[in-house]
Amino acid sequence: MELTQGDVQPLAITVESGLGVLAGRQIQLIAPIVSVNGEDVPNQVVNAIATNFSQQLDLSNIEH
Repeated sequence: MELTQGDVQPLAITVESGLGVLAGRQIQLIAPIVSVNGEDVPNQVVNAIATNFSQQLDLSNIEH
């Protein structure tokens, strides 16, 4: 089945999380919850995303 642009349905993505700072330099998501179209995303997926997010937002990466 071929999809055309008119067939694409937007996704309703909801993300809830607290924020913290780890070791004074790394932003950390605290107890993140993600849902797509009202369905909770499995914790393994959310934790992998949160870990990657924390690594990407290491404040030492933006120091001059």
